[in-house]
Amino acid sequence: MGGNALKKEKQYLILRNEIWWYQREIPKHLQDQLGKKRQRMSLKTTDIATAMARRDIIATADDELWSDLKSGVNRDSVRANYDRVIARAKGMNIQYKPSDELIDSFDIDAVMQRIEMLEGNVVRSRVATSAVLGLAEEPLHAMSEILKIYTDDIMATTIMNKNKAQRHRWETGHKRIIDTFIAVCGDLPITQISRDDTLKYQEHFRRRVMDLKGKCLSVGAANREIGTMLTIYKRYHKHFGFYRLTNPFSDLKFAGDRYTPRPPFSVEWIGGLLKAPKALAGLNLPARMITLAMVETGMRPIEICNILPDNIFIDCDVPYVSVEGRVVTADADGFETKSESSVRKIPLLGVSLAAFALIKKQGIGQYFGEADRYSAAANKYLRDKELMESAKHSVYSFRHSFKDRMIEAGIDDEMRDMLMGHSDPKDRPRYGERGSIEFRAKLLAGMALEFDAGLFDAV
Repeated sequence: MGGNALKKEKQYLILRNEIWWYQREIPKHLQDQLGKKRQRMSLKTTDIATAMARRDIIATADDELWSDLKSGVNRDSVRANYDRVIARAKGMNIQYKPSDELIDSFDIDAVMQRIEMLEGNVVRSRVATSAVLGLAEEPLHAMSEILKIYTDDIMATTIMNKNKAQRHRWETGHKRIIDTFIAVCGDLPITQISRDDTLKYQEHFRRRVMDLKGKCLSVGAANREIGTMLTIYKRYHKHFGFYRLTNPFSDLKFAGDRYTPRPPFSVEWIGGLLKAPKALAGLNLPARMITLAMVETGMRPIEICNILPDNIFIDCDVPYVSVEGRVVTADADGFETKSESSVRKIPLLGVSLAAFALIKKQGIGQYFGEADRYSAAANKYLRDKELMESAKHSVYSFRHSFKDRMIEAGIDDEMRDMLMGHSDPKDRPRYGERGSIEFRAKLLAGMALEFDAGLFDAV
């Protein structure tokens, strides 16, 4: 090999303590802008062939950067350029990976294969070079920008059918979680969050969980916040095509997460309430109707508060209510059920038949689409009037009671889960309709409780 060829082969390479380094002089007209005279970086290898391959990637990256700086590239075009590079990588049937991760994770053969792509039949454009060698500059979005991107872009189709109240609750919950991260770790670019940052974030929650004298946070609540950040990070990087070997929010959750459900109302307590119309007379009629509609259906408050008259079937052999979601339109709000299993038909019996007949006739007024508002009003009334069975109960306890009453009535677990709108814990295939509405009504008829018709008198 001639002297010039050998010199070119080792261009920008220096050997220090048996480790190859990349060293290159920065053009004089860019030194002030970059704040240094030379670019220097360890190639983390003792092998000359590996060093040369890694040198080629870094040198090409420097060429791209310096050319852009010289031409005064518009920083606002970073996102558009990144999108073009990701699209080109897909078109070339390769996975885009940033150059530093190519160096760290690929072996020499994989790196050389990518370099050879540029020497073959591939058009040697700047976009193609960036796609193959991972040279595109990633857009930097600070955490304070993430909620808008997450809501309007990443999750747009996922949340589009939430109604106004559901969307508000979803957005405020995510905003609170993101704001907590910013308060603890600072307004960092999401792509530059490190494991040290997330360990600091975890320590914040550890202190809150252990703060028994102050406002203690449950393990479950802490884990939900950490889990939400993990999901935001993962979906953001997937959406933008950013390759990451690990998620810095992984494996941060705490052990000891125990779910404590609301207790069910006893049958005796419900029976007494249903025969005491004066006790509920001070609760406004729409809230009363929603509360009593839960008794014999076990429906979630949010499902009742979003029911339409067309989904209530009264004038038929077996009255029933159909729980289903709605697609948002230009003229009407949508409604998103909790899960696919939440879509179901429930027979109407007893006090719930009377409640839904009235709901179909006159609606639920101010509580339509406002389940949280209903729950706050009903819980306050029952507590103020000392009508709760205990301090741990809430109106949601009617739903828990419905399931317990089905167990006592001998209804099998598959039918119980279907009527409650729960996913099958055994993950059994769903064949058929799981019984006709007439069959379901017969199962529930034996557990319907007597009630005083005066419960629905307007006050």
